[in-house]
Amino acid sequence: MKKLALGKKARKHKGQVALVDDEDFEKLSTYNWYASYNVKMAKYYAQRHVSIGGLDQKVVRMHRLLTDAKFTEKVVHLNGDTLDNRRENLKVVRTKKEERDDDIKEGDRLDV
Repeated sequence: MKKLALGKKARKHKGQVALVDDEDFEKLSTYNWYASYNVKMAKYYAQRHVSIGGLDQKVVRMHRLLTDAKFTEKVVHLNGDTLDNRRENLKVVRTKKEERDDDIKEGDRLDV
């Protein structure tokens, strides 16, 4: 496990780090990630902007990149820490039925 320092979009988000697997660190560190606070979830997320033609077109969250989650899928951080992006801590939830299944522990938070 390695800690990936996140840049800041705003001074108040300074000092955040994302936890990632050793094998993902090199690839992820080539991008400019920053900590973004989601008020609704009351959690920080590691994300970056993808630019096309010099314009910001899309926000990419680290956990979605690592899991290759589709737009219609959700990603669960199993331990509730949304900056812990180790693969063992991430689970893609594909259907509403799977959200209800017992394999997701009580108290897990769903992240969009």
